Amino acid sequence: MQNKIKLIEKYKELTESILDFNEIMKPSYAQVYQLGALDLQTKSPEILKEGEAELAKEAYQHFKLDAGDTVKHVIRYPGILAIDDQNHFNQIKIESAKINLLKKDLKLFLKKNGKPAYFINQLGEQIYAANDLLFKTLPMVNQLMTTRQIDCLEEPVKNYSFSWNIDFIHQKVENFEDYKIKILKKFYEPPADIHHTEWQRELENFLKKIDEYRQKNIELRIIRPKPIEPVIYISYFSQKPITLKPKLPIIIYVPENVKLQQKQLKPAPHHPDTMTHGRKYRYEKLSKHFYLYACHKI
Repeated sequence: MQNKIKLIEKYKELTESILDFNEIMKPSYAQVYQLGALDLQTKSPEILKEGEAELAKEAYQHFKLDAGDTVKHVIRYPGILAIDDQNHFNQIKIESAKINLLKKDLKLFLKKNGKPAYFINQLGEQIYAANDLLFKTLPMVNQLMTTRQIDCLEEPVKNYSFSWNIDFIHQKVENFEDYKIKILKKFYEPPADIHHTEWQRELENFLKKIDEYRQKNIELRIIRPKPIEPVIYISYFSQKPITLKPKLPIIIYVPENVKLQQKQLKPAPHHPDTMTHGRKYRYEKLSKHFYLYACHKI
């Protein structure tokens, strides 16, 4: 009970600080997007809204999911808030740093006093909660959306642009015998669109390829599509450009004599399901139903 009370107090302090922060925030220019949850097929999010300062303020205080939302599918707000008054920027920098400290303190408190757990909802369904203390105390509050930091860049910005990051996750197979056992367990579980004899034949060929390539000392890796993320490229006057993957609008300082060129964030492309080439390897997918690749050196 004591931890619940402390959590409510910390959450209240954070939300009130953000309301005050939004009251004093007066950017000279803003471009902000709201992205929806990832599409499980395309691995990409949909652009739900495009706006300016008001959407940014909504982003900073958006901590709660709607009923029925999946806890892992957080709402992201890539964007830019530009301030051309140095004194106002310094004020915002100080206040955003205070908020970030409150977020960090809340995150550490949850880590110390809570743990991942499963619960049964009103429909009798089992649902996952990243933190049991947060779920029991503030059930609609999303931990990732609440604790993500507000970025504030001090170096004067020359320009910026939006894009999407398309990448793959590489994973080594620690034990091939265990991996093959997992494949064999799927022997009598064909996908809905494949006849069981065709499925079993494919698995036999798949396992045969694994053995053949291992005998030839060809590296095998699990390579999965990584969810597509928005990126912002920031160019400076006197420093190298940087690339950020924003979850919230980024606050930047832009000198009064600099006019930013507005560049739209285009709809996210579909993620290619298969990887074919890299800097060092040509990749061969061993089965269309599994993410195991042979890595041929170029």
